[in-house]
Amino acid sequence: MRASQVQVDPFQLALGRPTRENVTTHRSEEPGLLQSITLTNHQLMHERLQEGALRFSDKYQKNPHDLIRTLYLSLLCRLPTSRELKTMEDYLQGKTDVSGVEDIIWAILVSPEFQFI
Repeated sequence: MRASQVQVDPFQLALGRPTRENVTTHRSEEPGLLQSITLTNHQLMHERLQEGALRFSDKYQKNPHDLIRTLYLSLLCRLPTSRELKTMEDYLQGKTDVSGVEDIIWAILVSPEFQFI
């Protein structure tokens, strides 16, 4: 299915996906108020975050070290520093429940490094 035939949800609209009727050759790279509010408060963002956290926590149930390394590789395209790894492992304290994984993902998402990427 072509992207133009899929209904635009509020999340995609806030991130700058044009409607089918508009021809756009350039999208603004500057975040706007709508984008900021949507990324922090929209229910769809929270649902996607929960789904991702559930998948990661199921896959890495007993191995927080690999969980953190995989999250950093997936979200920041790099491995965590030893300090970051220790901080995240201390936060999880040997458990990988969904809420802890959500918190780690959220911490990475709101970091300036992720937003720069």
